[in-house]
Amino acid sequence: MDLYPNIILFVAVIIAVTAIIISKIFTDARIKQKLIDQGMVDEKDNQLFWKRPREHPMVYLKWLIFIMAFFIPIGLRLGFSSIISPEFLVVLLIVFPAAAIFIYYKIAKKEYDSSTTEKEI
Repeated sequence: MDLYPNIILFVAVIIAVTAIIISKIFTDARIKQKLIDQGMVDEKDNQLFWKRPREHPMVYLKWLIFIMAFFIPIGLRLGFSSIISPEFLVVLLIVFPAAAIFIYYKIAKKEYDSSTTEKEI
């Protein structure tokens, strides 16, 4: 099986998604600026353009754990390619993220429980 066309397709999809996201950000910013310049934004609409409040730190922890769960098996495969077969890599790529979701759930539940008990006191 030739891997080269799959790599080209993967890179093309990544470039296309990145271009779509960047163009959406710029388009939204331009529309927002035009509405402000024309004075078409009243106090109610101005709330739509406020920046998001700072996200909860657990969101960053979730993504960190999840990304690590994908890259650890890949790193293991690159480092120990004679031991870890491609089939076992697929198993690791399923097991590690599942374990990461479980670990995040336990940490988030503990954090949520401790924050709710503090509010009750």
